[in-house]
Amino acid sequence: MSRHEPSRLRSGALALGFAATTLVACGGTDGPGASRDLVALRDTYAHGCERAHACRDEYSGFLPFETLFQDSVDACESTYDGFVDYLAARVAEGALAYDEALAARCRDRALDVFECAEVFATSADAECDDVLSGLQGSGEDCLLDVECLSEECDVDEATNEGACR
Repeated sequence: MSRHEPSRLRSGALALGFAATTLVACGGTDGPGASRDLVALRDTYAHGCERAHACRDEYSGFLPFETLFQDSVDACESTYDGFVDYLAARVAEGALAYDEALAARCRDRALDVFECAEVFATSADAECDDVLSGLQGSGEDCLLDVECLSEECDVDEATNEGACR
């Protein structure tokens, strides 16, 4: 088993730098768990893909650009839509709590990022770490650290199955 690094969804820097699997919704304002479609998160990732590709020549991260952002904006958005689909399913299953109002605020801040230097910055808004909160206890299934109360998910790479610590 391998331990996945802590996964926190963050505002601007995460959406643009994808520093972790750490990446809210419209349709209600009742706080954590209020919505299942995560529209604001999709918007944040879409903006991140657009800005990353516009600033591609200034990227100097340790992973190849295409690993994080694919070879086109459309491919990038498609990849992150799949990721958000997974998160939305986990919210619907009760494995994750989702704070829609906070997600919308974080999205709005991320949409203000236009300078290329900011697009790939690794710092993030700490408040946005709480957009998603894990609800899975020790031994319960997970693929991402963010799904777990302990923020630690052990995933067997051979089976792609995981359990929270």
